[in-house]
Amino acid sequence: VACRWGAGWICCETRSLLSPCHISGRHAPMASKDEGDTALTVEEVPAELDAVEPASLAGRGQGMVARRDIAAGEALVSETALASIVFDEWGHLVCHQCFAALPLSKDKKIPCGGCLMVCYCSEGCQAAAAPLHDSECAALARLDTDILNPAEASSARLFVKLLCRRADELADAEGDGGSAVQACLDALVTNEEAMSDERMIELEMVVEAVNEAVGRDAEMDGDALLGYLCAAQCNSFSIWAQNGVCPSGQLLGKRLGFGLFPTLAKLNHSCLPN
Repeated sequence: VACRWGAGWICCETRSLLSPCHISGRHAPMASKDEGDTALTVEEVPAELDAVEPASLAGRGQGMVARRDIAAGEALVSETALASIVFDEWGHLVCHQCFAALPLSKDKKIPCGGCLMVCYCSEGCQAAAAPLHDSECAALARLDTDILNPAEASSARLFVKLLCRRADELADAEGDGGSAVQACLDALVTNEEAMSDERMIELEMVVEAVNEAVGRDAEMDGDALLGYLCAAQCNSFSIWAQNGVCPSGQLLGKRLGFGLFPTLAKLNHSCLPN
């Protein structure tokens, strides 16, 4: 799964007989709940894509099945991330909106002067990010990641963005309780039982850091946030640099960040496809 201009792509790609390309989650096969109200629907799959269709497979959950022969490298499903982050090691090289390589000239890069944590490749990307970043900027600046390892610091930044967006959605709903972020999180299986005690302690530290950063207006119950963090460990998608996206040779083939894709997260997959 790669990111192309903010969209997640599932591709069928032949690399070798011994090393087939597969749909990749972060740490484990993804899982979505079985309740009917969270089931993947045909309407969630772009109508112009006739190669695949959603299906419920006995013992395997929801997935995609082919409707015709699929060519190597063909894009099957495209989805914009609900929220995504760039890893710190690439933060000075990659646009935080479109994941393209930043201009080599410092004069052409557009960093955020508020949080100092994001940078854009163009005024267009800065403008596209502004509606959401305006609400999360101060919280990202307050986020204390000194006690977190790099992986958990990335998770913390993702959830700061998610909780700020959730707070905005709930405020706009004027008490109706409507939030796309909340609906997405509620649709994911937490897999808490599979987490080690050590891992849970690490995620509890993330919970504390996130809630302190977002403040009372956007904070979430600690136990609930812990469950959603567990869910994100195996329901998020890595975002990789590919040809045509990040032309810099330094970035090609690198894992640049990760994000949550609500529809794709409902698709179970095998890490050892046939």
